Amino acid sequence: MAWRFRKRGHLSRTRSRHRAGWIAVSYAIFATLWIYFSDRAISVLFSDPYSMILVSVFKGVAFVGVTALLLYLLMQKTFGTIEKNYETLKANEQEIARLNLLYAALSARYKKQNF
Repeated sequence: MAWRFRKRGHLSRTRSRHRAGWIAVSYAIFATLWIYFSDRAISVLFSDPYSMILVSVFKGVAFVGVTALLLYLLMQKTFGTIEKNYETLKANEQEIARLNLLYAALSARYKKQNF
């Protein structure tokens, strides 16, 4: 099977792209539904052009606020995951360095005993 010979990390990149695509599509759907239904609600609730414009401005500001909050939460989660993975990587590198020192010490002791 060809998938066994792919570079390590390939599945991670694919998963990241899939998540990014899912976020983009979700945002597009959310934004489209927000615009469509809020515009329809404004046209049903208000007949005065001035009121419609005023409510549309508030609707736009609310949209920016909601999407900014969602982006903040998403980035907070993503950066938290990145930071956690970085800390795990640093701990693993320290363990590898410790094991390399141990291996070198044991190898030197073995060479002294056998020569």
